[in-house]
Amino acid sequence: MTTLPSYNPFNAMPVWMAPNPTPQILTHIAAASSVLICTGQGWIADISVNTAAGFGSLTVYDGVDATGAVIAVIDASKNAPTVGFSPWRFNTGLFVVLSAKADITIVAHLMPV
Repeated sequence: MTTLPSYNPFNAMPVWMAPNPTPQILTHIAAASSVLICTGQGWIADISVNTAAGFGSLTVYDGVDATGAVIAVIDASKNAPTVGFSPWRFNTGLFVVLSAKADITIVAHLMPV
C-alpha cells in the first residue's frame, strides 16, 4: 500500500499567473451606432457603461449583424459597474447596437485558431 505524502502548508509550490494568451479586442463606443467588433468564436470579458445616456440600450448579438442571436440587452441609462459579470461566449461573431449617446467599453477575446 502506498502512503500519501505528508501535508505541510508551508511547503506549497508557487503558482505563476500569466496574461491571457488569446488576442484581446478593446472597443470604445461613444455614440449611437451599430458596430461589428469581430467575426469568429470568442467571449466577452467585460462590458462597461462609462458614461450613461439619458435613455437607450446596448444590444449584444452573436452574429455579424443585428439578425444574430441576442446575447444581452444592457440598459445604457445606468452607469453601473459590471459586478458579477461572467464571460459570455459567442460563436459567429460579436455585433453590438447602441441606441443612445452613451460611452461604453467592451473587452472581448478571440478563441485561438
